[in-house]
Amino acid sequence: MLSLALPAAQVAPPLDPASSPSAWAQLPGGPLAWDVAHAGPAAEDTTVHVTTDGKFLYVRFDAVQHEPVVATQQSDDTVTGGSNSNGGLAYSDDSVWVDLWPTGAGGFQYQFDANPKGTHNEASSENAAFAPQWESHGHSDGNGYTVTMAIPLSVVHGAHAGAWRMQFVRYVRATGALNVWSYDTAQTQPDDASRAGTVTVPLVAKQPLPSPRVGLYGLGDIASASAGGSTSRVGADFSLPVTQTASIFGTLHPDYSNVELDQQTISPTVFQRTYSEVRPFFTQAANFYGFNCDVCNAYRTLLYSPSIPTPSQGYAFEGKDGNLGFTGFDAIGDARNDSAAAMNFTSDDTHWNLVFNHVTADLPGIVDDSNGGSLSWFNGKYLSGYLDYSREAGTNVPDQGQSEWIDGGGGWSNQHFALYGSVRKVGSEFDPVDGFDSHPGVAGYALFSARNWTFAPNDFLTSAGAAVLLDRYQGVAYGSAQSDQFVLLDVLTKSTIDLQLSSGSDYWRFGTDLTPISQNAGFSLTYHSG
Repeated sequence: MLSLALPAAQVAPPLDPASSPSAWAQLPGGPLAWDVAHAGPAAEDTTVHVTTDGKFLYVRFDAVQHEPVVATQQSDDTVTGGSNSNGGLAYSDDSVWVDLWPTGAGGFQYQFDANPKGTHNEASSENAAFAPQWESHGHSDGNGYTVTMAIPLSVVHGAHAGAWRMQFVRYVRATGALNVWSYDTAQTQPDDASRAGTVTVPLVAKQPLPSPRVGLYGLGDIASASAGGSTSRVGADFSLPVTQTASIFGTLHPDYSNVELDQQTISPTVFQRTYSEVRPFFTQAANFYGFNCDVCNAYRTLLYSPSIPTPSQGYAFEGKDGNLGFTGFDAIGDARNDSAAAMNFTSDDTHWNLVFNHVTADLPGIVDDSNGGSLSWFNGKYLSGYLDYSREAGTNVPDQGQSEWIDGGGGWSNQHFALYGSVRKVGSEFDPVDGFDSHPGVAGYALFSARNWTFAPNDFLTSAGAAVLLDRYQGVAYGSAQSDQFVLLDVLTKSTIDLQLSSGSDYWRFGTDLTPISQNAGFSLTYHSG
């Protein structure tokens, strides 16, 4: 694990990426020398320099690139859900990014990434809709590209003078390389907090607590009472910090008419559609809820907030204290009350993670309680495992023996091969009011395996890969209830022509009949796909 001590900059370094690098040359930094995607030294040079004036973290990446530079994204913050360890701007472009863990590997993670044009995106584990204002610039020439960033420390919860965990990453779209600054040779993911370096930040020029925030809105209308004209059109959102990494937040008579997203899709599926949450009150701590799952082709969760109508008022608490995270909310609506709470703990070496969720829905004639926990383990190299257990109780659960969800599994993976398996049993009565279960009343197993081969730089092919998924589930009354199988072959040439061949089938039981939902085979041929 590498380390840096940042100087306190008296003036901000130049952010014009086309300017001479001389002003940055004496600043701390180093090479991104290891490619975690291919488990070997980076094929092309990347140098990072970093400093701070206490208000901003200033970063410059200088990347040598012999392949054509790819930068198709034109607008900031357009990748849904942020980058969040997915390889830059959703793998669409060459990109570089910064990972920050100001309070340690178990605390909030922040990620800021940009492509060679300076188009940027961001993500954070403290808010699923994290989208602050920050600055990035890019410039390309015949030898590669340069990206500069100015990241405001005021948007980073837990920012403090002292040691932070940081990582600097570069993604090369043409080769799939993921080059990192701090590493060990067993590392398989670029955003692994346990392999991130230690960077000493000399000062943070901000108040001991983040500033309270209050957002007011008012709407005017002319309408009859029958058309809703008698309803108040005034509301507010607020956030009150308690510590550097914890705050109380809420909403009063919120208006969410301007946050709806078009989430339509034409992909046929037997599973009920799921939608991303976009309402700020529910996205604030959304990352606390949910459990681990390997080989999952059905969606289950104790809390699926899109099923909760917009409340007339809501109150919540969210924060981190070292390796412990905690949150809870109470959404008060029209003749209903929906509440939830969650806690999680991550060990110092990030090998162990423990999660607990509690969700209650109180509606006229219905009271529904769901509780669950998850324990997951990763040995830091290739092996991982998890165990989930949840139970529902309440008005809609007459048979407590059929109200459990048990899920466990694990696997082994490196840069070229993966094998994962899961076994699960879901009771026929398990269907939380504020949760989501796309297929209750099943028990069985699922397997997934993939293998990829990479070739020498002068070969015609860049890579070839194969993946297989298989699952089998039994029902409560009629035997086989669900079976899915899928195989994919993928060949990528040096000229970035990508050929994919796939075949699969899905069967689902409706009543007494096991029905073929889809039986399909196909191919795709794309150019410059990455």
